[in-house]
Amino acid sequence: MSGMGSQRVMQALIYMHFHKYPEMKSQFPTGVYQLYENSFITGEALVAWHGAPKSYLDKSSCMHDRKSEKEAKAQLDEMVEYIKSCEGEYDEEYDEEAPEEKKVEEKEKSAAQLQQEMIEA
Repeated sequence: MSGMGSQRVMQALIYMHFHKYPEMKSQFPTGVYQLYENSFITGEALVAWHGAPKSYLDKSSCMHDRKSEKEAKAQLDEMVEYIKSCEGEYDEEYDEEAPEEKKVEEKEKSAAQLQQEMIEA
């Protein structure tokens, strides 16, 4: 998680879904997905938290529970794989556009150079 606020929100979600209302465990991924879609939690932070071997959340919080966190991570396996694939496609998409932008810039420079040569001549 990028900041202490998002860590605490994640801990509150885990506490609510796994301690307070365990019958709502199945709805936990939906809540986390909504946080991701609304840009409260970044995909990178979620993937880092999910892949961390030890607890990644605030250990000093009264809501911290390593066992529940491990169970929550297990429920988010599919969503994290989806986020990884989306982030990868996004990066590839913009990596492919970079050479095209360079070509356009080179054409603009060569056109500007030709104009400059014509003016000088």
